[in-house]
Amino acid sequence: MKLSSFLQYLDALGLLDLIVKLKLRNSILLVIMCHEIGKNVYYEEGIPTKLFEAELRYLLKLRFTFLPLCEALEIIEEEPERPHRIAVLTFDDAYKGVYENALPIMLKHGMRGTIYPVAGFVERSVAHWAVQIGFILRNMKTPVKIKLESLDTSLYINDEYDKRIALKTLLNMLPRMDVDEINSVIQCLTQFLDRELLHEIQELHERTMMNKEQLKEMAELGFEIGGHGYWHVGLTNISRERVRQEIESSLNFVNAFMSSSVCKLRTFAYPYGLYDDNVIGVLKELGFHAAVTMKPIVNKANNLKLYEIGRLSPYRFGLMTLSSFKVQLMRVYT
Repeated sequence: MKLSSFLQYLDALGLLDLIVKLKLRNSILLVIMCHEIGKNVYYEEGIPTKLFEAELRYLLKLRFTFLPLCEALEIIEEEPERPHRIAVLTFDDAYKGVYENALPIMLKHGMRGTIYPVAGFVERSVAHWAVQIGFILRNMKTPVKIKLESLDTSLYINDEYDKRIALKTLLNMLPRMDVDEINSVIQCLTQFLDRELLHEIQELHERTMMNKEQLKEMAELGFEIGGHGYWHVGLTNISRERVRQEIESSLNFVNAFMSSSVCKLRTFAYPYGLYDDNVIGVLKELGFHAAVTMKPIVNKANNLKLYEIGRLSPYRFGLMTLSSFKVQLMRVYT
């Protein structure tokens, strides 16, 4: 029996619901990490809109209150002994499907959440690095040999399978590169793209990412706009000076939305989930009050590590089903 069928079988018996209820008995801060909703970007499949809404309905059934992270933290700080049952929807990178698909669903259910846009992508109208690389590889003619001198590596691409391997290879390298190296790689890849497609790279931001006006609208609707770096680089792989530049520029971007915010707190999402004591120290110095990781855990509201808040993906085992989401909710606390 396939895993997906097995999970559906357990779900039909009511066993998944029973275990979830047993696991979620304590005071909880459940933070969910989303990217694209209802649309596919060029490097990964977005969460289907119907599944997204089904998961929200399930959490409502479990009596969760949905809040932006900054508000959730303020409430927990004000009433630390009270049992909390708070869910926070976070959306990294600010993809357009969040505005077009997630926002109407959340407003229908009276929910708000937290958006973590990459400041440089918004201000410079640049598509996410992974989106650009995925678009180029998908539209590249084969066979081709690409020598990436800055990475001291070569890519041999003969078919669609090789394209997927090349994409995975480059995405795994991204966290180790700073912005100049990333631009160098993208420029090299672009040489192997048909000339008539070059203008489409310039249009990728408009097609795939939210703009400043859309972010402002969501802020005015009560969504939190948090920090996610200026150029989405791995903060543990650059100098302390560059870390400060990335976080400070991100903070300036966030501050531009604070007049529309009901929160005084500012929160941050680590690009690629990478952080260390140095990064946390800079966040504290510059005035970020908390940060979210990519650790797949459910947080105890009365025992929070403010700069290491865990987040769950909206599915597990690569299965985009409500059953796999229920399995995610069984993650242990810290």
